[in-house]
Amino acid sequence: MLNLYHNILTTDEQCSIRCVPPAAFPESDQLPENKVSGCVSQVYITANLADGKVLYQGNSDAQLVKGLVGLLVEGLRGLTPAEIVTITPDFIQDTGLNVNLTPSRANGFYNIFQMMKKKGLLSLGSEQLELN
Repeated sequence: MLNLYHNILTTDEQCSIRCVPPAAFPESDQLPENKVSGCVSQVYITANLADGKVLYQGNSDAQLVKGLVGLLVEGLRGLTPAEIVTITPDFIQDTGLNVNLTPSRANGFYNIFQMMKKKGLLSLGSEQLELN
C-alpha cells in the first residue's frame, strides 16, 4: 500500500510539470460550482473543450488527493466528451485503488471522477453555446 501512495504522489509531481502546477490553478476558479462535493479535502475541477477534446485542471489542499486528481487528469487527457461519458467507475476496482484507499478516500475519488464526467459534458454544451 505504501508503494501505491508513493506512485500517486510521484504522479502528482510529474503531472504538475506537464499539467497544472498547483500554484497555477487560478484562485478565481475555486468557486462552488467547481468544488467536488463528498470529499473531505477541498477539491476543485475545471474543464474546457479544445479541438473537441476535454482539458481538465484540478487542485486539492491534500497532497494525496492532488495525486488522485492527477491520475484522473492524465487518464482522461485527450478524450472527447462522448468518450468520457462511456467510462464507468469499474476502473477503480480494476486498478485496486478501492482496496488501497480508505473508504473515505475511495468515495472521494469516485466523486472526483463523477464531477469530471459532468464537467466534460458541460464543456460540450458551453462550446455549442459559443458557436451560436
